[in-house]
Amino acid sequence: MSETTNTRPFVNCKNLKMWKYNEKTGEYSNTPTLDFSDRMTTYTDSVTTNSTPLYGDGKHIEDATSEGPGSLSYGLHHITDAERIDLYGETKEGDTAVSTGSDIAPYFCVAHAAEKRNGMVNLRKYFKTIFQKHEESVTQQSDSGVTYSMPTLQGTYSTNTQLGAKGMKAARLEVDPSTPEGKEIYNKWFTDATYIGVDQGSGE
Repeated sequence: MSETTNTRPFVNCKNLKMWKYNEKTGEYSNTPTLDFSDRMTTYTDSVTTNSTPLYGDGKHIEDATSEGPGSLSYGLHHITDAERIDLYGETKEGDTAVSTGSDIAPYFCVAHAAEKRNGMVNLRKYFKTIFQKHEESVTQQSDSGVTYSMPTLQGTYSTNTQLGAKGMKAARLEVDPSTPEGKEIYNKWFTDATYIGVDQGSGE
């Protein structure tokens, strides 16, 4: 599987859904936990790689490259307090989402679609993704709850045994949603978190 680091955000992303992952059972929730359709605008994907030279009889033979976890960044219009609770493992006090300090952010299966100018879509699915809180802007009006403004959603994803030794994500490129086959692929991508019958790769 060839991995490529995106050097710029990809735009025209209109569908982003997440399924919670249960570490104890090793299963994803049956239906999407979070749905950011029509709020997602951009995403970037970076993969950690480590290259080590290999020697034989004192001569450099080849470089062995291993792949580690990757990082995701999504551009979103708005994240509600209820969604923050799910994303970060927070609790709610009144109208405000607060961190208890002991909560652990859950893993998600994350799937998104990026529309291309020719009408095709590129689909991505990342297994075992965790999202971390970062710097935000916060506003509050008199007698109202706190409103958080977060232009990007930052997360990291790790390997998943369901995709094999190098499996960090599943990708389906150049899908035509106007055809019966393409429509089926697209729908399954966003209804079944365990659907893995896909080509792996990261080429755009």
